[in-house]
Amino acid sequence: MLWKYFRIPRRFNTTGTSSLFDAAISEAKPLKSSKPIPTFTTGNMRTSPQKLNHLARLIRNMTLDEAEAQMRNVLKKRGLNVAQMIKRVGHVLNHNYNQDKKEYYIKRAWVGKGAFLKRLRIMGRGRHGVMHRPHAHLKIQIEKIKPKSDIDELLKKFKKDLFIQVQDTKPVYPIHPVWSSKPWKYVTSDKWVDPKNALIRRRD
Repeated sequence: MLWKYFRIPRRFNTTGTSSLFDAAISEAKPLKSSKPIPTFTTGNMRTSPQKLNHLARLIRNMTLDEAEAQMRNVLKKRGLNVAQMIKRVGHVLNHNYNQDKKEYYIKRAWVGKGAFLKRLRIMGRGRHGVMHRPHAHLKIQIEKIKPKSDIDELLKKFKKDLFIQVQDTKPVYPIHPVWSSKPWKYVTSDKWVDPKNALIRRRD
């Protein structure tokens, strides 16, 4: 049954001869098997973009489970809204795309500026000013976790073996003996010139 995988142009009549049917099959375009996964957003929230950006920086390059647990335990007011959005992403992947949320991670997370409402600010001596009620929203883009190949493991092992820390087995002695606490002073006394007292720090 090729009809479910191909879209037949309308100008061809499938009830005609075999030549028309072959031409329709040759020009037919295969249907896409999966829809692209869109970006997800929290919607406008009553917070400033600067405060919300701290949460966006926190969940980047995290898996969905790690990001949700992090947002539920963070000491920020809007962390719960971000956690609910990440939970909704997992349900959408399971219901609409038949995917497991454990196979995805947050590739990008950025903050958008919403409406800044202007309100009256009452001050002393009959004066007034303007205050702003900021709004912002957070968007995330998810991507499937790529399995690590053997080449990545070999490169990681090569970089690890390339830099080897050398342990010193002998104590380090100063090249020039410490003859005085004032190295710019020329000492001519016998107690400083004596090699037995070369490594002993003394005060003049």
